[in-house]
Amino acid sequence: MRKQSRIIVMILVLVASLMMPVLRPIPKVHAADVPIDETNFPNANFREFVKHYDTNNDGILQQAELNVVTSMDCGFQGITDITGVEHFVNLETLYCYYNGMESLDVSSLTNLVTLDCSINQLTSLDVSSLINLETLSCWSNELTSLDVSACANLKTLNCINNYVLETLVVTGCDNLETIWCATNKLSELNVSGLTNLTTLSCWDNELTSLDVSGRANLKNLYCDQNKISELILSGCDSLEKLSCKENQLTTLDVSGCTNLDTLLCQENQLSELIVSGLTFLTELNCYLNQLNSLDVSGCTSLTKLPCWTNKLKSIDVTGCVNLESIDCSTNMLTTFDDSSIKGLYSLVKLDDLQCHDNQLTTLNVTLLDELGLSSLGCSGNQLTSLDASDCSNLEFLNCEGNRLVSLDVTGCSNLNGLYCATNRLTSLDLSNCPNLDFLDCSDNQLTSLDVSGCSDLYDLDCYDNQLTSLDVSTLNELMFFNCSDNQLTTLNVAGCANLADLSCSNNQLTSLDVSDYTNLEFLFCSGNQLVSLKVPKNLLNLACDKNLLTSLDVSGCEDLNWLDCSRNRITSLDVSNSEGLLELLCSHNNLASLDVSACTSLWQLDTCPQTLGVIEAIQNGDRHEIDLSNLPRVHVANIKAVTLKNGKPLPTGYSYDETKGLLTIGIGMEPAELKYVYDTKADRDILDQDPYGEGYDDIFTSTPDMDVYFTVELKVAPPEPTKPAPEPTPTTPVTTAPDPTPAPTTPSPETTPAPMTTDPSQQALDVEIPAALNEGNDIDAAGDSVVYHQGTSTGAAFRVIGAEVADFVRVEVNGKEIHSSNYTVESGSIIVKLKQAYLNSLPVGMYKIGIVTSKGTGIKDLEIKAPTPTTTEAKKPVTPATGEAKFTQFWWLAVLLLVVGAALLLSSVYRRRRESR
Repeated sequence: MRKQSRIIVMILVLVASLMMPVLRPIPKVHAADVPIDETNFPNANFREFVKHYDTNNDGILQQAELNVVTSMDCGFQGITDITGVEHFVNLETLYCYYNGMESLDVSSLTNLVTLDCSINQLTSLDVSSLINLETLSCWSNELTSLDVSACANLKTLNCINNYVLETLVVTGCDNLETIWCATNKLSELNVSGLTNLTTLSCWDNELTSLDVSGRANLKNLYCDQNKISELILSGCDSLEKLSCKENQLTTLDVSGCTNLDTLLCQENQLSELIVSGLTFLTELNCYLNQLNSLDVSGCTSLTKLPCWTNKLKSIDVTGCVNLESIDCSTNMLTTFDDSSIKGLYSLVKLDDLQCHDNQLTTLNVTLLDELGLSSLGCSGNQLTSLDASDCSNLEFLNCEGNRLVSLDVTGCSNLNGLYCATNRLTSLDLSNCPNLDFLDCSDNQLTSLDVSGCSDLYDLDCYDNQLTSLDVSTLNELMFFNCSDNQLTTLNVAGCANLADLSCSNNQLTSLDVSDYTNLEFLFCSGNQLVSLKVPKNLLNLACDKNLLTSLDVSGCEDLNWLDCSRNRITSLDVSNSEGLLELLCSHNNLASLDVSACTSLWQLDTCPQTLGVIEAIQNGDRHEIDLSNLPRVHVANIKAVTLKNGKPLPTGYSYDETKGLLTIGIGMEPAELKYVYDTKADRDILDQDPYGEGYDDIFTSTPDMDVYFTVELKVAPPEPTKPAPEPTPTTPVTTAPDPTPAPTTPSPETTPAPMTTDPSQQALDVEIPAALNEGNDIDAAGDSVVYHQGTSTGAAFRVIGAEVADFVRVEVNGKEIHSSNYTVESGSIIVKLKQAYLNSLPVGMYKIGIVTSKGTGIKDLEIKAPTPTTTEAKKPVTPATGEAKFTQFWWLAVLLLVVGAALLLSSVYRRRRESR
């Protein structure tokens, strides 16, 4: 019974708890109360927002709760519909900016003083009932018209950036002080009657005229970027700042605006500008107009006068005692006397004068220096001479683009920058300018340039002159150096440890070694006669095209991203360490192969064509053969095809074995010009795909398949070589293996000595066999002969005395020129190193090595010896077994049988014992 009672009690408690909300007294809703529900506040975000005004948390905004709300800031809340705000009738301030609202009804909020509904999507706004409104911000909406004429108390209006606003009515707003209505489509604006207006910003509209006359309190007017041809300013006595630039004004008279301190009227069509007597004017911009004359006399506060690009023939700056800067460039001034610039030489504060692109034929720099002038720009005139020898105050001089045949800056001890490019100067002495930092004297006719005293110089441009020598060894701070397009035969930059950018293209340099310059990142040495180039490891960009290089070592340049070595004689190129290489131009060389597989960022590659010259096809029985695998670094698997030079298939009688890399030509066939197509292993997915997305106009179609041209020369089997002197007959007979000399597999000269093909009028030069250079080559040098042992020797090096690398022409063997891929040439007089592969291909015999230079020819005898045969120990004959041997064999057999029997007996005994147990 008790258990049943407990159950009944529990059921009653549960029912009671469920009935509590129903039985709770329902609050009384008065007519003026507003429930916070979807009916009154349709927008969920706004409904959530107004809950914090529900102080008793009953879900209803009582009249008392509504009445106390005078300010509301619901900006940046994502509220697209503010319906329900009309219940807050006592609101004086409402911020609902940046919400994306398309409509707004504030007609019932008659107490509003401040309304900010900026950065929404409003297309219309009715404020006719807001008679107490003082500040309205509705900028960055989509309003097409706005009428605030009913807002008699309005003081500030900001409706900029509506873009489509065509109509703005502000009449009757006599208390308006500030109007911001820029960046709209207003074609007219009536501000008459707005006597309290102090700031009007209506720039970037479509106004054709503007009348602000009588606005005695107006201080700031910004009406630029319109189409205004008429601007009426009479009675604007308080105006301080006027910006009317980029309009269509032809005349402008601001003489009555006596308080004006800033006037920006540039980029109009002004032919007349009246500003005289404006003693408070500090800044006047009137450039890009059509002024013939300019009178700023009496403007005692003026500090800057940019009046460039007009048609000025005269300027009056009399009394402008505070003027510091004048830019009258691109006008029609012919002199700098009082007839052209009146009062110029009384401007004691003048520091900067720019008069570029006028018609000046003379210029007295000394008088300007006496004023304390530190910067003078007079480029693009008709000056034939310029004497700045006594200008100790001058720090910057730009006189480029004149007709100067002489320039004297010997006394300019404080000169920091000099631009004198594009003149007719033949010499320039800057040895007395110790503070010079920057010099551009390019595009002159200089044969002499002295910068020996310019210890601070870090940027030197002297390209496009006639210099044959230039000493920059004392310029320790030099970082940027451009001496291209001169006639330099040598270049000494030994003291320029900070050099980062060097351009010396189009000179007559034969060698260049900058390998020790660890700061050098950009090197441009194209169009010289370089046969030797050594570069530092930190290079980023290298252009060495159009030279005579046979080799180029960039294997240490891990950061290289741009390389142009085209139009040289390079026989091999290793870019395996330049993973970041972006562009490689190596066409028109003598490359037999190229591997760019390591360059994973490469997007521009120009490889075609390559030329190997003549390759001899050696007769081997009933055919001629060329083994392409013997060419430098060639991998047969990378040869995609062998064809005629024009790309057509090989003719009958020619065949190519792609497995062996062997090209065979039948006897009786004519020589032909061929090519093979070599796969450089470039990543074809990124080639020609601009990594910067800039859409460069100079992008070319890359050539990952390299065309290598060569001419076949059919060579008959060489005759027997001249035999070396016989070795002394040994006293003890020695058995040797047969001579294993193989048939040659690469082109080789006739071994019978032939007359050298050099000019007989040239003198004979001495040839040395330096021991240091041949260390490790394992050759024998005796007298005038060199003995090379095939199989053990690894090369042969010769030094020609009396000639330099620049004099080198070719190498001949028995009077026949050999291909440059068979040797290397280095500096140090001339050092020629014959390669092991070539020497191993020559038949055994005597040869004449000729090193031909422009100063003569050095000749040395070379003997090729066959590999020393390896002695093989003869096999011992099988000896027949004798009777004693047979007995020994029987004895060992008996011992073996005895051991086996003993083992079996022991095993049997052991087994029986185990069974007995």
